[in-house]
Amino acid sequence: GFLRSRPGLDRPDLQLYFQPLTYENASPGVRALMRPDPFPGFSTSISPCRPSSRGHVAITSPDPLAPPRIEFKFLETAHDIDAMLYGVRLARKSLDQRL
Repeated sequence: GFLRSRPGLDRPDLQLYFQPLTYENASPGVRALMRPDPFPGFSTSISPCRPSSRGHVAITSPDPLAPPRIEFKFLETAHDIDAMLYGVRLARKSLDQRL
């Protein structure tokens, strides 16, 4: 679902995901695929739709096969941090409901 982290925003700035499974990440050095767990469960996550933090990608070599340098700069601005905190708190509150 899409949501606004604060009133007055023209459009949602966060996305909340619910997945009907849990999974483990691949071991370091192994192809980066996630493997679903063999037991029932669900997971949730939150991500910014329009982050104000800006990273960059730089060429590291004339060799086209050389990996680039990637600097994500994730959560570098107060707006991004505040929005993510709001989203995490909302997700935790939603998951804390009694059946």
